[in-house]
Amino acid sequence: MWATGKNPFLSRVMAVRRKGRAPMPRGASVRTTISDIAIGKFVQIWFQTAGCVWDRMGQCTMCDYGAGPAPNVNEMISVVKQAIENARREEPLGVLYVSPSGSFLDAREVPPRAQVEILRAMKAVDAAEYVFESRPELITPDSLRMVRNELDSERVVIETGIESDCDWVLRYCHNKPGMPEEFANAVQVGAAYGIDVVANVALGAAFLREAEAMIDARRTILNAYRQGAEAVILFPLHAKQNTLLADLLSLGVYRPPWLYSIAVLLLSLPTSLRRKTEISWYRDNSGSLPAHASPRNCGTCDVEAFLLLDAYRSTHDPAHLRAMVSSTCECRSTWLQDLTINSGETIGHRLLRDYEIAAAEVGLAFDVEVPPMVRQQLVDSVPGHLLGREQGLKSMLDAASIGTGPVHT
Repeated sequence: MWATGKNPFLSRVMAVRRKGRAPMPRGASVRTTISDIAIGKFVQIWFQTAGCVWDRMGQCTMCDYGAGPAPNVNEMISVVKQAIENARREEPLGVLYVSPSGSFLDAREVPPRAQVEILRAMKAVDAAEYVFESRPELITPDSLRMVRNELDSERVVIETGIESDCDWVLRYCHNKPGMPEEFANAVQVGAAYGIDVVANVALGAAFLREAEAMIDARRTILNAYRQGAEAVILFPLHAKQNTLLADLLSLGVYRPPWLYSIAVLLLSLPTSLRRKTEISWYRDNSGSLPAHASPRNCGTCDVEAFLLLDAYRSTHDPAHLRAMVSSTCECRSTWLQDLTINSGETIGHRLLRDYEIAAAEVGLAFDVEVPPMVRQQLVDSVPGHLLGREQGLKSMLDAASIGTGPVHT
């Protein structure tokens, strides 16, 4: 059923794609990464669960953190506690992030006893911020009351993956159910408990071209701040195995974002908002889940571009971003060409063409899966910010002081 907000076609495509993947191994495990940010060390600890419940429903075209048998709750608590204890060695510890691949506050994924024990272990470690991730509809007075019982006076941040604040993009590109008002409500509930709710915004959605993805991400960032978000984190997407993005990549109708685009998007934000906007996962640090392709430029200038993004992430000095977009590498002109918008191309019809390609790749009959009435609705409901993409791109490049020639500094 093509009910409001649902996309059974993409759910079927993703279910077929994920059907043959190997399940996660039995038992509890964690993975830890450490990086430098402006306020010190950023320690991220991911722990294994049975997997995100939405994964089993075939949702989220960009995601494949896997699924498998639920670990024993005692083992889960034990391995996470040990990983948190190891984080004590990192000084100064700016951010302690502990979360599953889905939602920390989802009792189907992280049992309530494990939630409490893990929060208590986090409190025992001195950090400037304590962070976990959850979907916005799970951020409720009851759940935050529990969090505050364990982390009573500490600065707590909950990241929530809104990806886009556009219903059309969420439904027809990300296949991620959820309404933008859920995020606004989560921000309000968080404020009542002194907890910051941060928006995770995606750059590089399936079926959107480079300029369209930039326009949608910028719009989402600005609207998240209007809704009261304390901060936003920009996530450039990778084409990971067992995802629709990987299929579209192999079929020649997808490319992960250019690194230039990340810099331009940040530069186009008002200064006060850019200072509060972080970037994450622009490198391929996917560990046991390697990406088929990651955000990049041409290969020749990638190392320098990554170092500039690293420097910006540590300092928030926009000079590093300007240095990137003023690059003399030959690929800069190729990137600008990729931003060129074909004014004769209708977004809705192009998306349906790509749907047909995706259906054929997994052996589904497009005409059956996507009825004519649905196709017409998709075409007729393309949002205004994408219909007006020429002006949207120009506004973004102007705001970032980027032209088709040298960067204006």
